[in-house]
Parts: sequence; structure tokens; C-alpha cells
Amino acid sequence: MVRWESLLRCMALLSVLAYQAIPASPTAVAQTVAQDGMSVKIAGRSMRCGKTPIVMDNEIPSEGLSVPGEALYLNPFLLKRLPTSVRLFIFKHECAHETTGPDELGADCMAAKAGAREGWLKVSDIDAVCRSFAGPATATHPSGKTRCANIKRCYAGTQVASTRPAPTAEAKTSSWSSSDASSAQQSGREGTGEGKITE
Repeated sequence: MVRWESLLRCMALLSVLAYQAIPASPTAVAQTVAQDGMSVKIAGRSMRCGKTPIVMDNEIPSEGLSVPGEALYLNPFLLKRLPTSVRLFIFKHECAHETTGPDELGADCMAAKAGAREGWLKVSDIDAVCRSFAGPATATHPSGKTRCANIKRCYAGTQVASTRPAPTAEAKTSSWSSSDASSAQQSGREGTGEGKITE
């Protein structure tokens, strides 16, 4: 009996090791953070969020979250399942929280404008972005329908604005980073307690 139990344990261990050796799907491209911790490569694009550190964490409960004044957290396991435009949108959305604080519609708008300006968000990509957060309103987020309408409006406004003449050198440029930390609040994450966690 002892020999059978040992044999079964060995077989179980071998099956676990064999499963871990299976390569990931070629479409499931992992995000990689640069050595300085300040930029990440998403689908071949190098992305930065001003001076905000970027942390990869498979334990966070969503694809990304922001703790303004602390770090931008990304869950590579959840992100790799999404289309490229949605992954980039999530990064820009979370980065925008450095400026907007907990304003979800403001963060969505900034992400949509950045995507239009940088060329990675097309009209055909917006439906995929909308599907990624479809659902009713929650205590922290507007409904998917409200967010989607807002994104479409912001994206369309950027397209109209792009036909205007280029701004003069005196015009202010927008920045993705801000040192404006919100009041202390925690949402299931250990840390200093400074800044408000937003998703």
C-alpha cells in the first residue's frame, strides 16, 4: 500500500511539472517592467506614467489599479487575456488616476484621448474596451453604459480637435503625472495608507 501511495505522489508531481512546462499562448504576451520600475512594455509599446512606479502583481483583484502618489499596479495574468487596445486603455486609465483621483469618467476620458492622439485606439477598438467593463454601476464605478458613452464622446472630441491648427508654443500641455495625493483610504491592500486606491 505504501508503494502505491509513493507512486501516486510521484505521478502527481510529474503532472504538475509537465503542466508548468507548457508554453503560454503566443497571443498571451506578458507585460514586462523595465529595470528602473518606471516603464512597462505592453504589446511591444513602452509605456510610462510620469514618475509613478509600475508594479506587476498577480494578486490584485482586477487588471489594474492606481494608488496615486504611490504606484500603478497591473495584473499581468488578467491583462494577457485582453486585446492589445484594451490593455493599453487600462494602463492609460490607471495612469490618469494620478491626475483625476477617483474620477472614473475623467480617467476614461483621458485614456480615450491618449489612445486617439497616440494612434493605438481606433473607433473599431472602442467596443472591446466597453465590453471589458460592461455591467451595472457600483459604489466606485459608473455603469458600463455610462462609461462607454463617455469614452465615445471623449474620443469623438479628440477627432474634431485634431483637425484644428496646432497649438502655439505658449499653450499648456497635459501631463499624465501629478503629485496630488488623495486622502488616506485603503481598499484591501497593505501599505502606508497614503493615497486613495482607484481602479
